[in-house]
Amino acid sequence: MEGARHPDRDAQFRYLNEQARTHLAAGQPVVSVDTKKKEVLVGRFAVGANRGWVGVGTDHDTAAFAVQTLRRWWQQVGRVAYPEATRLLVCADAGGSNGYRVRAWKTELARLAAETGL
Repeated sequence: MEGARHPDRDAQFRYLNEQARTHLAAGQPVVSVDTKKKEVLVGRFAVGANRGWVGVGTDHDTAAFAVQTLRRWWQQVGRVAYPEATRLLVCADAGGSNGYRVRAWKTELARLAAETGL
């Protein structure tokens, strides 16, 4: 909805949309994560259920905070709503501390995957 136009932007969103459709069709949860230091809250979290869930707090490490928020969502909502889940598709904006090159983000996600089996 915002940001500079990248030549592959449409293809990127089509790919993400297809991934989300595939996961949802298989009964797997799809969540959208947007981390900012300060953020106006707009959008969805649990895409398949069309329900929002917001985690609010403070932490010096945004990646750790974002994954802890995913962990709390899974414990409070996700595992009940998706008891047969084997995968969790996390769509993230890939900016700042949850960028695809940030080691802490990937390490924290791997830890969550190991804990939950997702």
